[in-house]
Amino acid sequence: MDENGQPKESQLSYKSKDGFVGCSAQAARILSDVKTYQDKYNSDKCTEITEIVEGERPMLEMDGKRPTMNNARIYQKQVCDAASDK
Repeated sequence: MDENGQPKESQLSYKSKDGFVGCSAQAARILSDVKTYQDKYNSDKCTEITEIVEGERPMLEMDGKRPTMNNARIYQKQVCDAASDK
């Protein structure tokens, strides 16, 4: 809250089916940019994990650990579903 008791943060609620109804031009631009970047991230991750699952790339490690192939397939489904839900 600021010194007048007003919230310092704005809530930006985006629902893909209603577009940017009720948003200011600035908020609509921010939401549009976020969606664009998220779509690209999902698409890139889908491609990357699909290549791993299909054996075209090695399984990635984090902190010396690798996920199981089953876990990689679960992640692949999630991220590829998100990538196709545009």
